[in-house]
Amino acid sequence: MERNLRIHLLSAALAIGLGVILDLSRLEFVVLFITIGIVIALELVNTAIEKTIDVVTDEYHPLARIAKDIAAGAVFVSALCATAVGWLLFGDKLVDFAREPISSSFNAHPVELTVVGIFACFVFVILSKGIANAPTPLSGGWPSGHSAIAFAMATAIAFYVESALIIVLGYLLAALVAQSRVEARIHTLPEVMAGAALGTFVMTVTLLMSLILTK
Repeated sequence: MERNLRIHLLSAALAIGLGVILDLSRLEFVVLFITIGIVIALELVNTAIEKTIDVVTDEYHPLARIAKDIAAGAVFVSALCATAVGWLLFGDKLVDFAREPISSSFNAHPVELTVVGIFACFVFVILSKGIANAPTPLSGGWPSGHSAIAFAMATAIAFYVESALIIVLGYLLAALVAQSRVEARIHTLPEVMAGAALGTFVMTVTLLMSLILTK
């Protein structure tokens, strides 16, 4: 995976987490997600253009350089706009947050925390696949993304639900998702186990951090 895309994904996870902590409104979250989507989409387009040019020719050509520069420039402009949007969304809230006790400022809903945990899990899966040189960021390789997301959701259920039966069913469904990836020969058993461990860990840390912030 491209290094810049990893940076964008990590920045997106941090921005969403900060948005939950600062209690952004739904409209503000819509603006944030659209901004993140535009930056990541342009980074993907930029990568596609670069790879296409590299396939067509391996020799230096001024037009190829111009095409790559323009694509990179589009990503740079979107990043600048994202920075401006981030300041408008977080600037005043960060100042107010710094002046108040954390417990009184943090008021995240369980659903919002679960979404943040799932998104963080997705980001860590993509980053892990890049580090492990997986064939593609969305299919195959270490770790299994489907298993990670499934076990992250099961962990969220276990965190908020008191019924032991529902908790067991949640993890059972997650295990079936993992088993289906092995059955389809998309992942090996160690890969789905790694995904399950990652999803459980990331969601647990996310939810425990919410408890710490509210104390």
